[in-house]
Amino acid sequence: MDFSFIEPQQNDFVYLDPPYHQSGERFYTRVPFDEKEQIRLRDFVYELNNKGVKIMLSNNNTTFIRDLYKDFFITHIGVTYSINEQRNLVNEQLVKHYFQIINKV
Repeated sequence: MDFSFIEPQQNDFVYLDPPYHQSGERFYTRVPFDEKEQIRLRDFVYELNNKGVKIMLSNNNTTFIRDLYKDFFITHIGVTYSINEQRNLVNEQLVKHYFQIINKV
């Protein structure tokens, strides 16, 4: 399903997990999810933000993605994937635009 079909309302939370930049362009969709699609997704994220939707998005930690989402809060995380019995640590980033309230006891 194309991400642009969702219609969240103000204060809804949306998590987006697109094909990752420089690794998922041709594997997950019939139409390549290339940089043009990454830009279209970023524009959609801005539309959601303007509607007051809380957003979290994961993607590869690349300069291109960091530049696309430079106005958002980005957290870098290490993720270990197991492929063919080999464990590989990759760097991803979580892009978010919402306030997190943490209650301390």
